[in-house]
Amino acid sequence: MFATAALMMKQSSPVIWWHLSASGARSSSRSNASHFPPEKRTRMNEWSRGNHALHQRPPVCATARPRRSPSGRRDGWLRPGLFSRSRAVLAASPSPFHQFPEAANDTSQSAYAREVRWLLRRSEALMSEASVTRWLLDGDPAIRWQVMRDLTHEPDDVIAMERSSVANEGWGRALLDRQAPAGWWGGPNDRGWMITMDALALLREMGVDPLSDEARGAISRVKAHLRWESLGNRPYFDGETEPCINGAILAFGSYFGERCDSIVDRLLGEQLADGGWNCKAPPSSRSSFHSTIRVLEGLLEHERKWGAATAITETRLKAHAYLLERRMFRRLTTGEIIDSAWTRFAFPTTWHYDILRGLDYLRSAGVDPDERIAEAIGIVEARRHQNGR
Repeated sequence: MFATAALMMKQSSPVIWWHLSASGARSSSRSNASHFPPEKRTRMNEWSRGNHALHQRPPVCATARPRRSPSGRRDGWLRPGLFSRSRAVLAASPSPFHQFPEAANDTSQSAYAREVRWLLRRSEALMSEASVTRWLLDGDPAIRWQVMRDLTHEPDDVIAMERSSVANEGWGRALLDRQAPAGWWGGPNDRGWMITMDALALLREMGVDPLSDEARGAISRVKAHLRWESLGNRPYFDGETEPCINGAILAFGSYFGERCDSIVDRLLGEQLADGGWNCKAPPSSRSSFHSTIRVLEGLLEHERKWGAATAITETRLKAHAYLLERRMFRRLTTGEIIDSAWTRFAFPTTWHYDILRGLDYLRSAGVDPDERIAEAIGIVEARRHQNGR
């Protein structure tokens, strides 16, 4: 699991909870460093240019209106009960002294002081969580509906109502408006298929309702006008030749209700012996993290939409082992870090891999965490700002 730290924090928080909930870790964020070269950073045109810095919002966000809660409060949808729930969680949380009877029976001032300090730290963590949640809920609809689903656990109808706003307000609306009548995204002199692919991938990550009129209109224009001319005018959703491209098309194609069976068949046949994929294979016989993560995301989205299939599931499990055996970012042979850029997080990720993206995929796929991801989790935690974001 946008171009701000808000969604990045939203995406990374469940990852940490997934592995470290017992330790009280609650949130993380992506760092200021972006590993995208300038030419990649401008591919999505002026609407996303320069917005990889953590604490900036895209220009389109300036037009976003404050949202009212169901009760009419203009407070970023922070319900009055949130702090009360935090206090209740604090009261119900076991003190570390409950694990050590001898400490619990110690009535000395030092034991009392230690427990008070623990309670204060716990209280500060919960208040920080509430502050960060309020900050997230004050953002774009593309952030709010996911926060309501993953962090505040709102009723389904409330989440659906907020999600329906993505196609009509803020970043989602701005991106949809930039599609040309001929189906592509990009400027008059830059109609590259890659910009269109990245735009559709971003609409999926924003969570645009795939059944909305706006989404169906955008997909119908792509289907009607875009072809792979170099491949005999192959239909767009039949895919190209490289697994990293086909993985992305499979992910947003499945999300928006398009069958991409030919892509699935191709990807299953292209898995390398070590468990992953590589756009440079052949001649390369080694997998690439960049290609592998995109294929995994596509196969998972396909199974979510159309149901699990034994061949696909087994293929994904083999690729999971490829990531885990390498501790998400280290060479299998030497244990060295493959690319230090993978420890810094940026958004949109497009074709780039980083450990947060890898962890978020494993969480989404329901993989049980083990010690092989501990180091990667620690790096994500270390990126958290002192204000909790």
